[in-house]
Parts: sequence; structure tokens; C-alpha cells
Amino acid sequence: MLALTFAASFAFAIWFTAVDQPAAYFHSLARGWEFMAGAILFLLMTRGLAQKGLAAAMGWVGLIALIGLGATMDVSALFPGWAALIPVTAAILIMISAASRRAPILLSVGPLVWFGNASFAFYLWHWPILVLYRHRFGEQVGLKGGLAILALSAVLAYATTRFVETPVRDWKRIQGSAAATLVATVLMMAPAFAALSYWDQALEREQERAVVLKQAAIDGDEIPDDEIVPAPALARDDVPDFYSMRCHQQYDDPEVKSCVLGDEDGDVTIAVVGGSHSGQWMDLVLRTAQEVGAKVTPYIKLRCGFADMELMPEVRDPSCIPWSAEVLQRLIDDRPDLVVVLATLQDDGRDEVPEGYAAYFEELAEHGIPMVGIRDNPRFDFDVPDCVERDGADACALPRSDFYEDDAEFDFSDFGDFTFVDIARDACPEATCEAVQGNVLVYRDKHHFTNTWVLRNGGAVADAITGWFAQGRR
Repeated sequence: MLALTFAASFAFAIWFTAVDQPAAYFHSLARGWEFMAGAILFLLMTRGLAQKGLAAAMGWVGLIALIGLGATMDVSALFPGWAALIPVTAAILIMISAASRRAPILLSVGPLVWFGNASFAFYLWHWPILVLYRHRFGEQVGLKGGLAILALSAVLAYATTRFVETPVRDWKRIQGSAAATLVATVLMMAPAFAALSYWDQALEREQERAVVLKQAAIDGDEIPDDEIVPAPALARDDVPDFYSMRCHQQYDDPEVKSCVLGDEDGDVTIAVVGGSHSGQWMDLVLRTAQEVGAKVTPYIKLRCGFADMELMPEVRDPSCIPWSAEVLQRLIDDRPDLVVVLATLQDDGRDEVPEGYAAYFEELAEHGIPMVGIRDNPRFDFDVPDCVERDGADACALPRSDFYEDDAEFDFSDFGDFTFVDIARDACPEATCEAVQGNVLVYRDKHHFTNTWVLRNGGAVADAITGWFAQGRR
């Protein structure tokens, strides 16, 4: 039974890690095989190895493997898939050597043995402390911060192990009664579940209010002075509704995926192409398409772009190369009435038209396909909602000069019917690029607009589309 459970859990872990690694990392079923490995070892290891030299070597190999894994591999991005076999196997090797009384001498040192007794509590404590530290001081944890997190976690681990865990475990009334054990467990868990229930209810009320405020913001209504819409804690979910339609492409899939949205009976077509910086305008384009009676075909692939990737200085995923080339061919074959693209790229404070972008713009122009090109938005080097929640909106604004040159001029005359939309005037209307404009949170992370801001302040893009159709240029 243990072996079957191990196999099923390990197979699930491999599959789920490939599909959604962050979720798999915290999924109990994807971790069960690790516990099963220990249980199987417990049943099989009735005594130590007779070959003491082999047992000693196994212990040292296991210890070196554990230390080497932590020093050389990004385990947070690899677990709990195949890579997790390394620490599990290393632990088994150490346990076999210990059962044979040949464990590495380092593991028998008094302080390490003492720390081992509190190691699980340390594991439990370090995570919330790390999360709170990053929330308060930023994502990057330096040497001093890391040492402080380790020290505080160790103190709390020792205290809770000695004064909470050990007394409860050694309580004779619990040891002698299954019913008492169950009651004690429920009583200890009750406060946590009560707090979680209260949190969920409070969050639900906040989300209900957020929906009302968001709609008011989109409609152009005045927002109360004491409100920020969306609230920083909810900003990550303020994405275009378009993404829920599953018409976009994930990171590592080269297949071109699209669908027909907007006015499906419309006699004109708008194609929206590119990565997430194009995708953030989708709801606005869909709303505008209804006004002009157009259907919309999105070609959106996350972490990618519409460009000749062979000419780009950086390609975030190899699947972007065939994907972008196939999208270009589809546009040429289908000849949409208008293509909406990202016209420039923000990179290290420079705003420019990459050679790869220009190559594809030229291809579309040669086939007489008109374009609306949107200027790229600022890319902050910190999480904007976290900054606003922690330090206030004013502390999170950056100079406009960090992203845009006031005298920068772009010449798109070589690309045929190309309408350039300079959203820099909306994102950074004054000398600074603000995190909050008119009580509307501008960014949902480091470099994506909130959907609320786009729908409230994206008039320049909408006007470019409606203006193009109004001029009868199709």
C-alpha cells in the first residue's frame, strides 16, 4: 500500500509540477510520496548494514548531496518534481548510515542535534517571517536580513518546541487516551480555523465593495478620497476579463491559439497581437470593438511579443520564436482590417523600437495591413501595490525621465498606415510616473496596468481605433 501510494503521489507530482509548479510546491498530494519513502524505509530497515564502510560512505554522500543541492539549484522552482528525489534519497542514505552507527560525525555535534529536535518548528516559523520581511522591506533579502530571519526563526522554534510542542506531546493524559488526543488536537486547531474563517468573510466583504468601486471608477465616477481602487491587496486580480476566456497562450507553448470575440457578426476585424503588455489592453479593445461593430481576434502569448525573435536581444522562452512567426503568417493570410500591437519596448529605462518589432511592422505594411501601435508603459523595479500599501502612494512615484525621454521622437512612416498612440502622456502626465492617479491604482505588479486604470484612462487607445474606422480607411 505504501509503495502504491508512493507511485501515485510521485506520478502526480511530476505531472503537476510541469503544469503548475507554484501550486504543486504547496500541494499535499504532490508531497505525499516523500512521506511514503520514509515509511517504506522504516518497514524495510530492520537493522543497520553489516558493511560499515559502505554505511559511512552513504552518510557522507547523502550529506554532501543535501548541501550541494541547496547551494547550486533553485529548488523553489524545481520542487516537488524529479529534483525532489535528490534530498529524499540523500535523507534515506543518512538514515541508513545512522542506523548502522556510521552517520557523519558532523551530525552528532551537540548543537546540531539540539537544533534537529526543533527543526520542524524552524521550518514552520521561517516561512511567515520571510514573507513578512519581504512585504515590509522588499523582495530582495540580503545577508543581514537573511541572518536575522534565521536567528528569529531559530529562537521561536526553540521556544515553541520546548514550551508548547514537547509538553503537549508528553502530556500523559493525551498519551493514554485517543479521545483526549482528538479533543486536544481540535482545541489547538480551532483558533486557527476561526481566524481563517474571519479572514475569508472580511475578504469577501472587501471584494464585494471592490466590485462596486471598480465599476464606479470605470464609469468615470468620483472615488472617495479614502479609497484606492483597486485596493492594493486585490490588485493582482485586477486583470482583463479577457484572460478568463482562455483565448491566450501560456508561457512555453508554441501553438498559436486564438478565437473570435467582440461583435462576432461584425463585418470588420481587429487583431490584437503580442505579449501581456498587449493583453492588458484587451478589455478596452473589446469595448471599443462593440462601438464600431468589429469582431476581435486576439493573438496573445504571455512573456512573448510580436517580433522577429531572431533579431531580438532577449527571448524569454524559445517557444516565442515559432509562435510569433506563425502569428505573422496568419495575419498576412487573414488580412484583418486593423492590427493592434505594442509599438515600443521599455528596457532598462530606454524606450525604443526594437529591430525585431520593426521587421514585422514592415512585413505587415508590405501587405497593406494597417496598425495601431501603443507605446510601452513604464516597468518599475519593485512591486507597486506592495509599495503603496507599505509606504503610501507618494513614496512609490518615480521620475518620468527614468522611463521616457521628453524629446524622444519615433518615426513610423516606413510602416504604411501606422497610428502611434503615446500612452506616456497618460501614464506619466507630469514630471513623475505616479503609482496612484485620482485614487486609481495604476499598476497591479511591477509593470502591468490594472484593468481599472486601463478602462478609465485608456481613451487615447480607444480614440485611435474608433478614429481609424471613422475615417473610412478600411
